[in-house]
Amino acid sequence: MEVPFANIEREVSSMRDVIDSAIKVVIDHGQFVSIAKLVPFETKLAEYHGARHAIAVSSGTDALVVSLTSLGIGPGDEVITTPFTFVATFEAIARLGATAVFVDIDPVTWNLDEREVKRAITHKTKCVLTVGLFGEPSLVSAAGIPVIFDNAQSFGAKHAGLATTLSFFPSKVLGAFGDGGAILTNEDELAEKMRQLRQHGRSSSGEFSILGGNFRMDVLQAKVLEEKMNFVDQWILRRREIASFYDTALAPLANVSAPKRSNDHVCNYYVVRTKQRDDLKVHLAKASIDSRIYYPQLIPNMGCAMVGGHRVFGELSNAVVASKELLAIPLYPQLTDAELQHVADALSTFFS
Repeated sequence: MEVPFANIEREVSSMRDVIDSAIKVVIDHGQFVSIAKLVPFETKLAEYHGARHAIAVSSGTDALVVSLTSLGIGPGDEVITTPFTFVATFEAIARLGATAVFVDIDPVTWNLDEREVKRAITHKTKCVLTVGLFGEPSLVSAAGIPVIFDNAQSFGAKHAGLATTLSFFPSKVLGAFGDGGAILTNEDELAEKMRQLRQHGRSSSGEFSILGGNFRMDVLQAKVLEEKMNFVDQWILRRREIASFYDTALAPLANVSAPKRSNDHVCNYYVVRTKQRDDLKVHLAKASIDSRIYYPQLIPNMGCAMVGGHRVFGELSNAVVASKELLAIPLYPQLTDAELQHVADALSTFFS
């Protein structure tokens, strides 16, 4: 039995009529690029997360760029962040000419260690950019320092901080039919500036008063996402059910541990920890089970980090362990019970 890591085709086929109707609406009105046509999705998204504003943008990466730019982050500024995440988090900082300061992560949640964050703050620190990995929101606070929450992997977690960014990459908890992202904030002035930045710096009065960019979400993606939001709660529930199934399967096994989760965890990924990570991946592949390593290389060790400014605070010892011992196994709402049992059996066979 083959078990892919993700299966977007199943998700689409289960709601094809709804999606076809949504796409037809956009084709019929012909307004494929329109800020006004984004409003229904933005309103629904803000209400879902309990935020005053949602700003739909072209990708999760652009959501980070717009958020940092809106705070005036630039050369000479430091942004504290995690070394253990997708490279986009660092890219957004580096593109603005700021310095990324990498601090260690918590060995349980794999998110930023708040104690290390507070130790790393200097007079140059202008922002903390924290990432909610695998579906676990990262609720870091730093007195007097703005915090941006990168919830690309934690859609549905409660909005917190100055701004929260989202990604709608197709394989996410809520995925588009291409790239897409959004920013949540409760700050009126900040939201207005973010809206200007995504539209070439154009203000609500029509003036191009600041330097912006083309960071708009296209209307087709917004309409698809608006319709898919009607299903997202049941998808998250199913993800949590699958995670609980895996918890039970792993409980009697030695040399492997299940992830610890808070009640807010949305189970974007199910990541096991074992010193036999690489051998386990090979074993699963032989059983036709796809798995992924998140993340095998820390950002400070990547070639791109040599170009963008950064510094490392401390030893990053927990992040190093995570890069060597974590493996994500299939988790998506459309997994069948038979497929889940096949994964569980393969895990049991390996660790027995």
